[in-house]
Amino acid sequence: MRRAALLGPELRRLRLEKGLTLEQVGRHVPRRGTPLSRGYLSGIENAKVGPPTERILRKLAVVLEVPVERLLLLATLDRLPAELDGFPAVRTLRDEAARGAGATSPARADSRPAGR
Repeated sequence: MRRAALLGPELRRLRLEKGLTLEQVGRHVPRRGTPLSRGYLSGIENAKVGPPTERILRKLAVVLEVPVERLLLLATLDRLPAELDGFPAVRTLRDEAARGAGATSPARADSRPAGR
């Protein structure tokens, strides 16, 4: 299974910037009428599961207030041919994603409410 290694850290960064928990995001991004689970969203953020569908990425883009094109590109960036790395836009996106992946995040501001 292919994993979108650059997408996950960016989703986490955006979520934390908004002050949202995994649970809150899941409630705003239902799949078949059911909120996405914290485990599934955590799996995406940690590249433990494959990238979500385009439909889910579109919903995540709305919740995280980011252009859907950015999430779609990050979800597929690791599949792009190496020849495309010569394009400045692709290089910039890779560099931004890599910087975001290496950035430190607020101390465990993930899905667990305080006291759990």
